This record gives sequence, structure tokens and C-alpha cells, in this order.
Amino acid sequence: MTPTVSLERYEGPLDLLLARVRQQELDIFDLPIAEITRQFLDYLDAAQHLDVNLGAEWFYIASLLIHIKSRSLLPRDPAANEPDPREELVRQLLDRDQLTGAAEFLEAQWASYGGWPAPPAPDPPVLTDGEDGAVVAGSISLLEVLQLAQKAVTSITASQTIALPSDPVAVEDMVHVLERVLEGTPRGAWLEFSQICAEQPSDQHRSAVFLALLELARRRPLDLDQPECFAPIRVRIAI
Repeated sequence: MTPTVSLERYEGPLDLLLARVRQQELDIFDLPIAEITRQFLDYLDAAQHLDVNLGAEWFYIASLLIHIKSRSLLPRDPAANEPDPREELVRQLLDRDQLTGAAEFLEAQWASYGGWPAPPAPDPPVLTDGEDGAVVAGSISLLEVLQLAQKAVTSITASQTIALPSDPVAVEDMVHVLERVLEGTPRGAWLEFSQICAEQPSDQHRSAVFLALLELARRRPLDLDQPECFAPIRVRIAI
């Protein structure tokens, strides 16, 4: 009997290294780089024998490990204050560990809330008469299709809120609003643009009034003033 050979699967090379660190209870800040490199290359060799297609990131990490190992074997000059060659690998492992931990936390939180609702059980096949009088399995009428669609919509809306877009705001309409406001402002007086934005009922209206300001400045002479980046904008009809 031919023995069955299996290979652990990981989402990426950093996940493999993290698994080794956790299983062997290694200090991530003081990695035994020679042993870690040997285990990583053994995994690549096993994957090659099993004809497992690994991405380019696996071979990049392999080359990085070999490079770190070669640098670690060279004598270090204490006066040169050279950084630890493992520093870059440790940083990548810490970043990956944080992402993995966050994903596991979110998955656990989602599971605690019950996850997605289970889909409704399918209705049993409907038996109707065919054209030749024979019984046909799985045929349904148009009315039954509409009923199934209604059930699907009800199932979705029961657990989710569907946000419908509001009516669009025309930039040209906001141009006319700005013109009326500016014409009603005393000649030479500055108008705070933030005041105009505060009077708008939604973010969509505020975005439209900002575009209207740019369009109006293109059409007619206006004075726009902003002392520095992110400072309040003032506008007036050019004197």
C-alpha cells in the first residue's frame, strides 16, 4: 500500500513562520535563524515533491532567510553598530501576527452574534402536467417563481438594512443658491463658506455646494480667501 503524504497548508510564508514560532514557543525577537531557515526550506522541498504550486512570495521569504542566515554567520564589528539582520523579518512577522489576531478576533465576534442567517429551506419539487400529459418533476409556474422571489427578499430584509440613495442634487441648482446668497451680501463683505455648508441638509448637498463654488468662480469674478491649508474659506464678489 502506497503511504499517503500530506502537507500542511498556509495562506502565506509568514503564516508558516508564525506557526513554527508558536508551536516551538520561540522568542520572536530572538529567532534561531538557522533552524527556522532549515524548516522553511524543508517545507518548500516537500511542496515541490507534491507538485504544490507556491507563489513568488514564498521564494522571496526563502531568499530573505538565506540572506539573514549568511549575514548572521559573518563576524560582526561591535564598533560599526550594525543592525540585527533579523530585524526586517521580525517586523514583518509582528505585522502579520497583529493582522492575524485582528482577523481571529473579528471572526469570533461575528460568530458570537450568530453570523449570517441560514438560508431558507428549499421548497419541495412541484409536480405539474407536461404538454403530453406526463408528470414533470421540478416544473414551477410563474406565480410560484414570484412567490419564491418574495421569500428571498423577505429573508434578506429581515437581517439587513438596505440603504436607498437619496434624490440627486444638481450642482447647477446650488450655483443659483450661491449667487442669491452672494448677491444678498453687502458689497465688499466676506461670506464664510462654512456657514453656507452648515445650512445644507446632507453631505450630498455640502459636496454639491462646494462644486458649485468652484463652478461659480470659473464663471464670474470672485475673491476666494484661505490663509492656510485646511483653514476656513471666505468668498465675496470681486470688487
